[in-house]
Amino acid sequence: MLAEGKQLSDISSSQASEDSSSDEKAVSNTPKKGWSRLWFLGLIPLGAIAFFFFQPQPPSSEAEEDASQVAAEKALPVSIATIEAVNSFQSERIYTGEIVSGRSSDLGFEQGGTVVSLLVDEGAKVTKGQLLGQLDTRSLQAQKEQLIAQRNQAFARLTELRNGARSEDIAVAQGAIADIESQIELARLKTQRREELYEAGAISLEVFDQERLSEASLQSRLAIAQSELERLQNGTRPEQIAAQAAQVQQLDAQIKQVNIQISKSRLFAPFSGTVGDRLVDQGTVVGVGSPVFRLIEGGLPEAHIGISPEIAQTLQEGSSQQVQVGSQFFNATIVSLLPELDETSRTVTAILQITNANQALRVGETAKLKITETQQMEGFWVASTALIPGERGLWSIFAVNDAGDNYAASRRDVEVLHTEGDRSLVRGLLEEGDRIITSGTHRIVNGQAVQIQ
Repeated sequence: MLAEGKQLSDISSSQASEDSSSDEKAVSNTPKKGWSRLWFLGLIPLGAIAFFFFQPQPPSSEAEEDASQVAAEKALPVSIATIEAVNSFQSERIYTGEIVSGRSSDLGFEQGGTVVSLLVDEGAKVTKGQLLGQLDTRSLQAQKEQLIAQRNQAFARLTELRNGARSEDIAVAQGAIADIESQIELARLKTQRREELYEAGAISLEVFDQERLSEASLQSRLAIAQSELERLQNGTRPEQIAAQAAQVQQLDAQIKQVNIQISKSRLFAPFSGTVGDRLVDQGTVVGVGSPVFRLIEGGLPEAHIGISPEIAQTLQEGSSQQVQVGSQFFNATIVSLLPELDETSRTVTAILQITNANQALRVGETAKLKITETQQMEGFWVASTALIPGERGLWSIFAVNDAGDNYAASRRDVEVLHTEGDRSLVRGLLEEGDRIITSGTHRIVNGQAVQIQ
């Protein structure tokens, strides 16, 4: 205002000088009544100066309020939070795995051959022991029939040996003995007559010897006939019966082996489940063990999840857990923890049986296991929005320093220990109770005046 008064004074002075110069010129050319006009023009600048110097000034308190308002308008509005120290925290870790069936098998025939029938298709529900497919068994059936015929023959012979000789055979043997005895008696009479004729010289020695040796031959035949009759009367020897029985058993074993081969030519379901895949068609020649069906058990599903060895030591078999599949949560029980580490992930495989699977879970779906663990670590929880990148891999936080009625931002270097959701655990140049800026940190520099919202 003084400057404006001075400017107006200067303008008035210049105008007055111009007017005085013009008036002087007029005086020389006008009458004396012009002096009154000159006196009036000279009073104008004096009145303006007096107005500015004697105008009342505002009080000093109002000036200070205006200065504070200007400073407040320059301070940035921020949100703050008071930090507290912690010695430990609980963190949640999520481990992933997959849903597997209780049992799944690639089914194949135990011997090779030509597939003649497949009785189920993909997606079919089967029960334990149900016939799934069959191979061509015509050659095995022919072999079985041949062995059955041989076995029947051997068994008939065994029965004959066990039953012994028939009465008819014994009667024939007895008749043969009686006939030989009669021939022996006749030969003895002839020998006596030939001996008398030989002594009388009526016959030669050769004729006499023929009669004598004929009687001896009949005696040998009688001994054989008597032995055969005795054998028939005594029955078959135990050794012969045992040998024949062994032959029958051998044929029985061969028939049993063929039956086993025939049964192996049929494919049965080892457990109840669902056919996941059919790998061959009719007419295919398959080898021993070649996969034909993939069968998946239809019982309670299991989740196989790899967890760290440290966490595995804190879990116990039989403990209850929750498994997440998609957006659904299911109750599960830890069935076992495998003793060996997975070669690829270096984790322990936990097998969890899902107990409340009220809806069908597909094999191969991703399963998640959330485990809460306590970490012993000192630090301060801060909002992640309060962190700004620092130097040498560190982070920084702006804390609020009090300066009377004003606040200023102070930069503090920190180290991030753990991040969980929208908060982070840090340690560094902080103390419990410090107030930190949680928003708008990208607009703040060290020493920046701030205003707490």
